[in-house]
Amino acid sequence: MQLTVSFRDVVDGEISKKLLSGLPTDLTMRGYLFHESGGTPVALAAKSCRVVYDLWDEVFRIQLIQ
Repeated sequence: MQLTVSFRDVVDGEISKKLLSGLPTDLTMRGYLFHESGGTPVALAAKSCRVVYDLWDEVFRIQLIQ
């Protein structure tokens, strides 16, 4: 089984405003794998990135953290 998720999937209007402020913002996503019957998770995947909007160059600088 495979799942593809983008950090863009978690960015809403409120987070967009924070990203455009120019202050460093850390985004973290966690994905848990459960048996179909439920119970405790059998696996976890976590990804993080730090986003800084450069106000002068008007570009986002992104650092992926694995």
